[in-house]
Amino acid sequence: MKFAAAGRRERTLALDMTPMIDIVFQLLIFFLTTTQLARTAEELLELPREEGSNEEVRAASAFTVNLLADGTIQVADREVSLEELRRLASRSGGEAPVVRADRAAGVESLNALVRALRDAGGTSVRLAVDPPVDRSGAGADAP
Repeated sequence: MKFAAAGRRERTLALDMTPMIDIVFQLLIFFLTTTQLARTAEELLELPREEGSNEEVRAASAFTVNLLADGTIQVADREVSLEELRRLASRSGGEAPVVRADRAAGVESLNALVRALRDAGGTSVRLAVDPPVDRSGAGADAP
C-alpha cells in the first residue's frame, strides 16, 4: 500500500478569465453601438402638439423618417431624396414608417413625403406628435 508523501499537495486547475473578459467587452461594444443607433432616430424636432395614441410603435415600425424644418428628409441620420425614400419604403415590406415632422416644416414637404411613401406601396404612416401639456391641473391629486 502506497501513502501520499506528506509534503505533496493536490493540484488545482487554473481558471482562465480571458474568454469571460472577451465576452464582457463584446457585450459592452454591442450595447454601446445599439444605444447610438437608437439615438439617431431621435433628431431634436419640435413635433406638432396633438393628442395621439399611447401605443408603442418602435417594434412595429419599419423605419423612422425625420422631416426637418427646412424640408430636408432624414432616415437613420442620413439625408435622403424623395427617390431614395421610395426605394427604402419599397424594401421595408409594407411596414408603416414613423414620420417625425418638425412643426415648422411646410405642408408641401410633408405632402410630398407621404406621397413618396404611398407611391412605394405603403398603405399607412404613423405621425409622431408631442402631446399637449395639461396646465389646468385636472388629474392632479386634490388636497
